Amino acid sequence: MKHKYNILLAIIVINLISFGAVAHSQQEAYLRINLDEPSKDTISNLHFGGFIEFIRDFVNGPFGFWSQELVDRGFDNTIFDSTWLKDWIKYGENETNVISIINGGYNENGKNYVKIKNSENDFAGVYQKIYVDDTVSLELYFYSRGKVEKGNMEIRIYDDELEKIIYSHKFEALSDEWYKNTVIIPPLEGQNKVALVLGLNGTGEIDLDESSCMPMNNVLGVRREYYDLLKDWDMGILRYPGGAFADSYASFWHNGVGDIDKRQSPNHDASPYRLSHRLDFGTVEFLNFCKLINTEPHITANYEHGTPELAAGWVEYCNGDTNTYFGKLRMEHGYIEPFNVKYWEIGNEQWFSPKKYALEYFDFRREMLKSDSTIKLILAADVWNGIDYFKSLMDTIKTNVDYYGYHPAQGGYTIEEHTDLELYFSIVGGWTYFDHYFRTVYGWLSDANLLPEVQPASTEWFFAYDQQGSWILDTNWRSLTMEEGLWDANAQISHIRYPEMIKFAERTFAISFFKSGEHPITKRRIIWGNVGYQAIKLLSNTTGSRIYPVHIDVEKNITREIKGLLQIYGAPWLNTIASSKGDTLYLTVVNTHPFESVNTELDLDEIFFGKVGTIYEISSEHYLDVNDIYNPHNIVPKISKKTISRFYEFPKLSITVIAIPRFKTDTLRNVRIENLIYPNPFTDNFNFEPGLEFSNNFDFTLFDIHGREIKREIGNSGKLNFDASELPQGVYKVLISNQTKNKAFRIIKIK
Repeated sequence: MKHKYNILLAIIVINLISFGAVAHSQQEAYLRINLDEPSKDTISNLHFGGFIEFIRDFVNGPFGFWSQELVDRGFDNTIFDSTWLKDWIKYGENETNVISIINGGYNENGKNYVKIKNSENDFAGVYQKIYVDDTVSLELYFYSRGKVEKGNMEIRIYDDELEKIIYSHKFEALSDEWYKNTVIIPPLEGQNKVALVLGLNGTGEIDLDESSCMPMNNVLGVRREYYDLLKDWDMGILRYPGGAFADSYASFWHNGVGDIDKRQSPNHDASPYRLSHRLDFGTVEFLNFCKLINTEPHITANYEHGTPELAAGWVEYCNGDTNTYFGKLRMEHGYIEPFNVKYWEIGNEQWFSPKKYALEYFDFRREMLKSDSTIKLILAADVWNGIDYFKSLMDTIKTNVDYYGYHPAQGGYTIEEHTDLELYFSIVGGWTYFDHYFRTVYGWLSDANLLPEVQPASTEWFFAYDQQGSWILDTNWRSLTMEEGLWDANAQISHIRYPEMIKFAERTFAISFFKSGEHPITKRRIIWGNVGYQAIKLLSNTTGSRIYPVHIDVEKNITREIKGLLQIYGAPWLNTIASSKGDTLYLTVVNTHPFESVNTELDLDEIFFGKVGTIYEISSEHYLDVNDIYNPHNIVPKISKKTISRFYEFPKLSITVIAIPRFKTDTLRNVRIENLIYPNPFTDNFNFEPGLEFSNNFDFTLFDIHGREIKREIGNSGKLNFDASELPQGVYKVLISNQTKNKAFRIIKIK
């Protein structure tokens, strides 16, 4: 679906760059990949990491990562007067049917349970509206006790208007002891949102506590929609549980282990929203999910309100032997083998008191290493406060840490008039600042002689434009746009362009990345990845481990100074990276020009031209086109085949990956070179006889000094006449092979 905003694009001039209002000339560029000088450092899927945090309702709630449909499933989160619950509604209460909350319950770590007392023979209970998928069954359970004099304890599912009963189930007689009642609710055909009522139909008295309703297509408790989004993304590392939440009272790890129905509830964080973040997606749930999707867990310990001993206990719970206190507790919870979590961060965004943080860091380090001396420790450090902050912190810590973690986010809120296009230029050109951040921090570490012992890491990165409340709540519509996708692609390229400067990177999930909402017409819950997610998923699957230098000549974007926005001093319209994986070369090009394609001369080895490459492309007509709730898959990668030639036209507003099959460079690696052959300097023609073992047909393959295949021929009857006249001067390698043997030779071309 195209953007719904009526934007008139006239002739816009930004410093030295002009755009016509009607017709636009095609841009031109020159691009050269230096395959002879790959980066010494390689990239891995650790550079394509993620960050999940308990913020808003991103983990808990009807749109949350955890697939629990009920909010406050333990009946513990009260409104301000504490006489009733914030998230449950009474149904059927009158003078004879009394519904109340009482302190205590099945969960000794919870606050309340619900009591329903009926003296008339009718139905009363408590309910919530929940979303359902009409193709998926639900597993519902709750704990109850009491005595029914007449009738039954019953659940009912009504339509969204509470007018029609869609499903009901009656339960057997109760006892004085808490009992877990379970029922599988079949798919509710034609329904997207319903009211679930737990109650008593008849007379008597019942108590309710610890309810749960989860769709049965969940994956280890994770909502299927999020699992599907993540399984297609080759994510290498995942940070948990925050963010600011990691340093709150609500993040104490011991509240998120053990019996899931006996965990701390309510579990309020300290944010202005005072949300209850029950840790059902606790330590074990997080680690099991990481194992399922083959990603490294990264845990952030509580520095602000925790203690070194609390952090050390968490390490011991995850990694300790069963003869340790918390290792034994893990075993009692059903997990004998340790999880061996490698990456541990001390707090979140400790930007303001570096000297205090440096001194107290050593207390955490000492205790945590007692629990496991093999773990890697990460600082919650900073780039924004400059070299003075860095020196205050690192002059004390020195090489007693493994990673200098920091957050290179981009944001902005304009306080003067500007056009949408000017804002667009500032946003998509912001990757040049990312490059600057990475070079800056790497330079600090290098100048302080802390490399290679201390490595840099981008432990949280995201984009947030607009006022703070808007971006924290992730309500800015621009996060849905092609503009956001171009920004994400450019920022991800910056994270992998110089792998020695960033060892891993973690993209925030909850801001401008995954989106969710209720469809205004159908009321169906929709969860999708915005264009930024599509871009990073594409790059994570089409970027090799070896990076090559890329030189590009193309016009640059220069913007005027606008208060509140990054000023772009020269961001090329094309941002590129080249890599290889196996026998394939990947060239990634992002064209941020809003109006013009860029016809680009590709300066590649001749062996690539004429080959059929695979083209992956994300593009759109306008930078404010969106993936929204009406059309969540409007902008997705398109795949095609194309014969590679010297010129390629990169569309406007596009992310393109060209995957080119290349000749293997490691064919000769395990073959000893036996002889030197000098072609005849007068004719450059020679008869080649490789030996008796090749007396029949054999394959003759010629490589240049870098291992790139130049020519392939078939030798007959143990001989081959080879013409080297077209070869430039230099050293070449020959591989002779048949079905049983390989033999290598060297050729020196002397004229």
